[in-house]
Amino acid sequence: MVMKMKFIVRISLITIVILITHIHTFAQTEKYMVAFTYQFTRYINWPSTPSVFVIGIIGNSAITPHLQQLSKEKKIGTSSISIAEWGSAEDIGTCNIIIVPESQTSHLSSIISKVAGKPVLVITESSGTIKNGAGISFIKKEGKIQFELNTTAITKSGLMVSSDLARLALKVY
Repeated sequence: MVMKMKFIVRISLITIVILITHIHTFAQTEKYMVAFTYQFTRYINWPSTPSVFVIGIIGNSAITPHLQQLSKEKKIGTSSISIAEWGSAEDIGTCNIIIVPESQTSHLSSIISKVAGKPVLVITESSGTIKNGAGISFIKKEGKIQFELNTTAITKSGLMVSSDLARLALKVY
């Protein structure tokens, strides 16, 4: 009986350690996505410099609190950062970047239609969306966060992409 209890305790501890490690890794993923998003603004030029640079998010995303923290600590050039959250494509307001979480990728075409012709960078949190019109798509490869770049989609939005960003991308379309 004592051996069985020790075994259960060990299994429970191992499970907790694995779960904590997984949660920590997941949180790190979001922090990297936010850091990448911030850095993208150094390699992409918008036609004008707004006084407030708006990063919008469709639906729920685990990166939202990290973006909100970023907006309190950083600026993009001379512009302060504001985070906007919208429930659906119909709700999208004025923004410079729009982030589409994995849970919203089925709505990507309507999101892209809503911002068509506007200088808005569309970033998705899931692979495979780059071919559907996203400007930048995060992908996880070999345990690392990387990104793919769709220069055609970005240029079509009226934004200019630095060739340096293309060199950093895993794949360029």
